[in-house]
Amino acid sequence: MRPVPNLARTIALVVLAAGAGAAGASAQTVTANPDSAFAAALAHIRGEDLTLEDAIAAALVHATGIRESEAGVRAAEGALRRERGGFDPVLFADL
Repeated sequence: MRPVPNLARTIALVVLAAGAGAAGASAQTVTANPDSAFAAALAHIRGEDLTLEDAIAAALVHATGIRESEAGVRAAEGALRRERGGFDPVLFADL
C-alpha cells in the first residue's frame, strides 16, 4: 500500500507546482494601457498646444485637395481669358 501515498504526494506536488507556476505567470503578466502609453509619449514631446481653430486653418491652407481645386479654377480662368482674347478688338496706334 505504500505506492498509493507516493502517487498521491506526486499528484499533489504537480498540482501545487502548476498552481504556483500559474500564479507566478499571472503575477508577471502586465496589462498595457495604450492610452496611458500614448499620454506618456506625448508628455515628452516639446512644443506648444494647438487649438482646434488653428488646426482647421492649417488644414485648409495646406490641404492638397483644396490646392488642386484652386489650381483647376485658375487654369479655367486662364483658358477663358485666352479664348475671349481672340475676339476682343485691339486698337493700335503708331506715331
